[in-house]
Amino acid sequence: MISGWKGTPWDFSPPRTRRGEDIEVVLSEPEYWTLRDIEVLDRDAYGVIAGARLTGDGVLLTAGLDELEHLVDFVAAETNHAADRRRVRPLEELLGLLETHLPG
Repeated sequence: MISGWKGTPWDFSPPRTRRGEDIEVVLSEPEYWTLRDIEVLDRDAYGVIAGARLTGDGVLLTAGLDELEHLVDFVAAETNHAADRRRVRPLEELLGLLETHLPG
């Protein structure tokens, strides 16, 4: 049994509540795992990823505009600093997909 996690950086309860201005992004499972493999994320970015749900269409990521922009910044940084060139293309594709959901 795991105990003592409440109130720590790994405590993501209560679940994120949906708001009217939320943006929904459907990822394929490989795209979701590419996102999960990003090593440097802060609590807010990880919270968006941890809150994703598996649906019949893929993995549904729900975020407010600020949260999505924040997550895009982490994906862009990972893309620019990826040491393994084989990771760059999936990261670039993921970045492009996420950016299509941003206004302007």
